[in-house]
Amino acid sequence: MVYKIENITPEYYSLDELNKNFLFCLKISSGTEAQYGKTQKIKNKRLREILEKIFLQKDTFPEYITIAYNVLNYLNKHNSKEQMYTSFIVRIVTDETDVLAKDHVSTHSCKVIHLFSMFVTKQKNGYHLNEYAFNIDLVTNRILCTNKNPIYEQLLYVCENSSLNDIEQNVECSICLSVSPHSLITNKNEKHNDNLIITSCCKNKFHLKCLQNLIYLQCPLCREDLKSTLIENNVSVEEIDAQTQKSMLEKKLEEHRQFIMILLQETQDFFDLSNVQMLKICAESLRLNGGDISLYVQIMHDLNSNASKLYYTLDKLFSKKENTLGIFYYKFDTAIDFIKNMIIPSKSHVKWTSVANIPLNMQEKYNELVKKTKDTEYIVGISIDDSFDIWTVDRDKCGFRPDVGEICLAIMRYQEYRLNEKTSDNYSPNIEYKWAKSMLKIMSKKNKYKYKNNNIQL
Repeated sequence: MVYKIENITPEYYSLDELNKNFLFCLKISSGTEAQYGKTQKIKNKRLREILEKIFLQKDTFPEYITIAYNVLNYLNKHNSKEQMYTSFIVRIVTDETDVLAKDHVSTHSCKVIHLFSMFVTKQKNGYHLNEYAFNIDLVTNRILCTNKNPIYEQLLYVCENSSLNDIEQNVECSICLSVSPHSLITNKNEKHNDNLIITSCCKNKFHLKCLQNLIYLQCPLCREDLKSTLIENNVSVEEIDAQTQKSMLEKKLEEHRQFIMILLQETQDFFDLSNVQMLKICAESLRLNGGDISLYVQIMHDLNSNASKLYYTLDKLFSKKENTLGIFYYKFDTAIDFIKNMIIPSKSHVKWTSVANIPLNMQEKYNELVKKTKDTEYIVGISIDDSFDIWTVDRDKCGFRPDVGEICLAIMRYQEYRLNEKTSDNYSPNIEYKWAKSMLKIMSKKNKYKYKNNNIQL
C-alpha cells in the first residue's frame, strides 16, 4: 500500500488555533504504486531505526510506518524557512471513507479521521521525530453498539398464562419447566401463541419462544436439529438464519475466551499485557457479543451506586443551583473510549446534565422513568457510541464495589464479574466515588455549605 499526501492545514484548523500553536495537518489517501509511485525510505539510518522501533513493535500500528516515511519525506521536500517552524506538531488524518479509517465516523467538518500525531524538530539533515501519539480508537474497526445482547438472551422464559394449579392437565416445557396448554398443530398457516407448548420433531415438549431463544438450534435433551420444528411452527427462514449466525458467534467467542486463558497463563497477570493488547482483546469480545453494552452498563451502575449517598446529595445541589431537573450522564464516544477508561482509569466521565441537554431518545425514556422515581432516588444515564441506557439509583442502597482486576477480566472475557458473589471491596479504587467526594468539597466551599463525613448539610 502506498499513500498520497495533501496539506489541509487551513481547512482543518481555525485561525485562532493556528495563531496559538505551531500546527500542521496532512491528509493521507490510500492507493497503489501505479497511482502514487513507490514510497522511499528515510535515508537517515538512526531515524529509520527509531521509526521501526515505534511502528513495528508488536500489537501497535505497523501499517503506519510507510505513512511516517511519506510524511517526513514530504516535510523535507516542501520545507522552507518562510513556511515552516523549526519544531511543530503534525497531525496525520485520513478521509472517513478510506480503508485506514476502519469504518469509524468523523465528527470533524472536513470528514476526516485522526490516525496519529508527531512532534517533529528540524535538524541539519532534515526533520526528526521527537514524540508521537496514536488514535487508540483505531486498534479495531468501528463496533456498532447496541443495548440488546444477540447471544446472551434470556434463556428462561416464564409463561404469563401458566398456573401451578394446571400441572395435572398441562404439559411442562423441558427448557423453562413451566407449564401451559398443549398446542396441537391443526393449521400450519396459523401462527401459534408463544406461550403454548409444541411438540418437536424428536417428540419433546417446549415453548416455541424457548426454542427460539436457544443459543444452538438443537434439542437440549437429545441434540436433534430443531430447524424443521421451527419452520413447521411458522418461524421464518430469516429468523432461523439469524439464530444460526448467533451460534457461530458463540463458537468464536468460546475460542476467543480459550485464547485469553492461554495468554493469561503465559503472562501470569493480565496487567503485564500492553494497553493496546488489552484494548484489542476487549474489543474483539465486544464484537463477538454483537456490540452489546449491557455488561458495561452494569459496571457503571455498580461504580456509581457505590457512592449513592454522595451522588444523591450532589443531584439535589445541582438541581437547586440550576433550578431544573437533571441526571448524572456518562458519555463515551466509542466502545474503545469506555474500555480504555476502565483499563486505565484516570478521571470520571460523569457530568450532571439538565434534562434538556441529554439526547432526545434518552429524554423520552427519562420522562417515563421520572414518573416512577422515588424521593430517595436519582437518575443516571450512559451513552456509548449511538446506544444508551438510563436507570435510577436509591441513595440508601450502596452498590457493589467491583475490584479493578475483576472489571478488566470481565471486559476481556465479556462475562459477569460477580459469579463468585464476592462482597463489596471498599478499598478498591473507584474514580466515581472520588469524583463525587471531591465535587462535594468544591460545592461546599463555593456555596458555604457545612461539609462533614463525606456529606453536606443542606
